Amino acid sequence: MTLPPPLALPLPVVIFRADASRAIGSGHLMRCLTLAQALSARGVSCGFLCRRADGDLIDWMREQSYFQQAGFFTLELAPDVPDVPASVAALQALPARPAWLVVDHYQLDADWERAIRPYAGKILAIDDLADRPHACHLLLDQNLHPDTQRYAALLTPECQPLLGPAFALLRPEFLSAREGLSPRNGDFRRLVVSFGGSDPQDETGKTLKAIQTLENRTWTAEVVIGGQNARRKALEAQCAAITGVRAHVNVSYMAELMAQADLMVGAGGTTSWERACLGLPALVTLIAENQRELTRHLSDRGVVRNLGAADDVSPEAIAEALLWAEHSPDWLREASRAGMALVDGHGAARVVAAMGF
Repeated sequence: MTLPPPLALPLPVVIFRADASRAIGSGHLMRCLTLAQALSARGVSCGFLCRRADGDLIDWMREQSYFQQAGFFTLELAPDVPDVPASVAALQALPARPAWLVVDHYQLDADWERAIRPYAGKILAIDDLADRPHACHLLLDQNLHPDTQRYAALLTPECQPLLGPAFALLRPEFLSAREGLSPRNGDFRRLVVSFGGSDPQDETGKTLKAIQTLENRTWTAEVVIGGQNARRKALEAQCAAITGVRAHVNVSYMAELMAQADLMVGAGGTTSWERACLGLPALVTLIAENQRELTRHLSDRGVVRNLGAADDVSPEAIAEALLWAEHSPDWLREASRAGMALVDGHGAARVVAAMGF
């Protein structure tokens, strides 16, 4: 457990319960970090309650300069202890009861929230699935979904739902990168490839094989490799062997790369909102079941082209899609406009306001 001295811990305090690992990826924790940055700008002290796992980001968070500068802190769940008693013990170690507890975890539901309520002022649950009940004060689902009532039977009457891309949690650099940025004009000069922090199915390597077959391409590719990627060195070598392809590892300038690109190859999930905010069209491979519905809705809106589930997407299919995009300037233009119209980058500020800060 890493915690600043009690007198150095100002109020109000918000604690985030989220995990990252090679198995579940980094998306839950990264969107919590985004909300924490927005809260910190309002004078809130933020801590992260996490469990150790293969590929967790606990040490990485502690090393980040912004994490240290903001006074963020970490609390580690006791190993081999069930989540409720471990979480309660960590919260009781704080010098004061947090004003809010934010939980972003598919394995935790209303039972966990009810057990934790005595140890936090209020609870905000972040969800995507609408597959379990909640006993929280705010429910955030930033995804695009036509059924605005799908949580109706899962929430208590006191809960206020925050639904849709208007509440998409984007880091400040994406809002900054959007300023002065116009929708794409249909040219295709630069590609970005990114499949998140761990990419356990090696969709990055598959995409590089596709790019290598396109010998007459006129565009370059920037390939972002996550810090949790077990094949990082092999992917760097693979990039170095292809003309016009550069590798970037665990970058802090993702918004800049995306703002300068004309197309992205990547997964669904939280990065969908980053792309939309910057008007970046995308070819999307589904690397998790919970990305299927969101990507289908974005495809229906003309924001992305859905390539399908990862197991069904071959290097040849990716190469064919890249060739199609290269010769589809109208689609690139319209996808860019549709994305920017969907997400304005102010979602985190709206959530902070709903929390009363």
